[in-house]
Amino acid sequence: EQLKWMGLWSTIDVDGDDRMDINEFHQFFDLEGIRCDYTERMFRIFNIQYNGYINFKDFFTTCWEYVTYDKEKLIEISFRLLSRRGDTFDPERTCLDVTDMEHFVKTRFN
Repeated sequence: EQLKWMGLWSTIDVDGDDRMDINEFHQFFDLEGIRCDYTERMFRIFNIQYNGYINFKDFFTTCWEYVTYDKEKLIEISFRLLSRRGDTFDPERTCLDVTDMEHFVKTRFN
C-alpha cells in the first residue's frame, strides 16, 4: 500500500523536490481553474508545518486522517474551510459569522 502512495506522490511532486507547493496542489487536485480562498485554505490544512510546502509524510497523514475523521474533527475541518480565521480553531470560543457565510455563498455561486 505504501508503494502505491509513493507512486502517487511522484505524480504530485512534479519538480521532484520532495515537497508539494500550492501550484502542484492545485494541479494535482485539478483546482487550477477554480483557485480561491477555499482551495488555499485546504492547502493550509495539509501544510501542517506552516512552511508553504507539504511533504510526503504530511500529505499521507492528512489524507489518512481526513478519511477516518470522527465528528469533532469533521466540524474542525469544516470550520477551517469556511472561516476567514480558519487557521485557528477552538471549539469553545470560535464561530462562523455572517461575513464568513456571505463570502462562501458569493465565492461558490458567483
